[in-house]
Amino acid sequence: MKKTLYYSDRVKLEKTFLGLIWLISGILGFFDGIISLVMQAASLIACIYTLLRISTAKMEDADEMAEQNMNRAKALASDYMQIVYCCLAIAAILFLRNFELSIGLNEMIPNITFIAMGINQLIVGFAFRKFEEG
Repeated sequence: MKKTLYYSDRVKLEKTFLGLIWLISGILGFFDGIISLVMQAASLIACIYTLLRISTAKMEDADEMAEQNMNRAKALASDYMQIVYCCLAIAAILFLRNFELSIGLNEMIPNITFIAMGINQLIVGFAFRKFEEG
């Protein structure tokens, strides 16, 4: 018999824990060497494992208040991510065009994507917890 995964636990795993994994994986991608590559691969494997566990678990249905809190948390994360993207765009316009990067843009995009996903997930997870606590 499968244990029921409560909605708040699902959010902790799906948003907060996976957000942390995405963030770590993105940061590790900027380092050279076999150790950082192995650690990045391990974090992505942990992500896949967690997603599979969540998707196959018996889950408690979210109540109306939890759904409302999740919607509020996602809206808040969207607002914060727009601020982050604007700051990154300003930094790129002002600073990066005068410097030559030692790493190619094609190599940076996956890592930046992982970091952005991680930040977004963490904001949703923490905001949901804050809204649930009142």
